[in-house]
Order: sequence, then structure tokens, then C-alpha cells
Amino acid sequence: MLPIKCPECGSSDLRSSLSQTFLEKVAKIFGFFQLRCRDCDHRFTSDLWDTFNAIYARCPKCYNLELSLWDPAYYRPPSSWKFLLAIGGRPRRCQSCRTNFVSFRPCKVRYRRKKSAGAR
Repeated sequence: MLPIKCPECGSSDLRSSLSQTFLEKVAKIFGFFQLRCRDCDHRFTSDLWDTFNAIYARCPKCYNLELSLWDPAYYRPPSSWKFLLAIGGRPRRCQSCRTNFVSFRPCKVRYRRKKSAGAR
């Protein structure tokens, strides 16, 4: 999850918030994102640029690095995603919010399903 915590309640259960002004949209280009706490509903701005993880794929919804792959044969991706997949994009799936997306960046943390204790 995000290394950022809510300044009001200290929770790390955050989601991205839509930009409300033009300045917030411009700030998003420079790495300052609007976030909202799911616990106390407080909205705040924070920089999410992590220089060590900037080259890795990140979920566009919750900014998580723990990703897996999804098979385009079992989903109906938009035509823009089909084009990105055709030119070399990789299908990625966030394990915490279950969002599918396409990214050209490599995956840092690859999700592996844990085997049950009964199956050997």
C-alpha cells in the first residue's frame, strides 16, 4: 500500500481523489496528487514520487506496487488497451483493489498466490 498516512487520523487506507481546480491538475503533472482518507474522509495533497520505485509499474487507482498479470482472452479490454498490448504493453492487475491496466514499466513486486496447507 501507500507509505503515506492521513494527517488527520493517521490511517493508511487512502484513495486517489479527483482534481477540483486547474492548479490541482497542473500539480498532478509534477507529482503532487490529491488523496482522500477512507476512514475520516479528509482530503489532502501529497507527493507520491518515490525515486527508488519510479521505474516500476504502479496501480493507477491505489498506487500499489504488488501486481500480477491478467489474460486479455478472459476480459474485454478497450481498443486503446488492445493497441498498447500490441505494441509491447504488459497487462497488469493490482491485487489490493483488483484493477486491470496496461503498463510498459517492469513489475517490482510480483504477486504469488500462497498454496494451501492441504495441497502438496
